[in-house]
Amino acid sequence: MQKAHNNKELFSNYYLEERLPDRKAWQEPDGLTQAYQEISELYEEKKDILKSTKEAQTEEEWIKPILEILGFKYITQPSESIFDTTKVPDYAFFLNDEDKKKAYKAAEDNKKTFLTSHSPSGMPSAGAGI
Repeated sequence: MQKAHNNKELFSNYYLEERLPDRKAWQEPDGLTQAYQEISELYEEKKDILKSTKEAQTEEEWIKPILEILGFKYITQPSESIFDTTKVPDYAFFLNDEDKKKAYKAAEDNKKTFLTSHSPSGMPSAGAGI
């Protein structure tokens, strides 16, 4: 019988074969089979066009649908006001819609703070970075 692991003696075989499979963290997550099926179907539907898509098209046709299937909440190319950085990541991920809304709110609050702290009138001045 083929073992599902390649033990390098870090753990005992007994632990790997008997105890580990019973741990909650090692159990198959709810919805995994359904998600796998949906992603497989999406791949079959899109595989011919994915060979020739550019980055933005790949994101639209493949990446974003997978993120939706897996239940991720995200913001595409979040502004630097959300993360206080000059780099723009492709995605920011959140545990739920409430956290996503909080990120948008924080970005708006930071923008208002920036505007009022950089101009005596509270209005953006030329070259204020907005």
